[in-house]
Amino acid sequence: MAAQLEHSPLMEKLATLNSDVNDSIISLFECPVCFEYLVPPIYQCRNSHHVCSPCKSKMDRCPSCTEPFLDARSIFAEQIAEHLLYPCKNLEAGCYEKCSQKDITIHHAVCPHRLYDCQLGIFRDWICENPQTDLQWELVIVVYICHMTPIDV
Repeated sequence: MAAQLEHSPLMEKLATLNSDVNDSIISLFECPVCFEYLVPPIYQCRNSHHVCSPCKSKMDRCPSCTEPFLDARSIFAEQIAEHLLYPCKNLEAGCYEKCSQKDITIHHAVCPHRLYDCQLGIFRDWICENPQTDLQWELVIVVYICHMTPIDV
């Protein structure tokens, strides 16, 4: 019976609703400066606008309202962030995985859609897509092997 309920139309609607709610909330967790997702520590200004830690360290005032930042972290926002599923940064390359904030970094390191750096310098100014998932590359075996080294991000 549990297997029947798992694949019922009601459960599918609830899963879609849950995903839609997550996507709506996660869109509010973008840093207005660097556009990366906010992960703890999350800081705020006097008007409760949030900014990520790396961006706060580079500025004194909020980019949204020019009020000074508080020295206190936004514990409320941090607690919400712990319960969200973050989309993979390789979404545009075809990865639709979503992970918790503690697992997303691990996923990025092994994502089959991540970018690779050309170790031979043939594509010196390019970052090449992973040849395991992008079969458009018509490369000789030596160039193919050089693309097997992931970029350190």
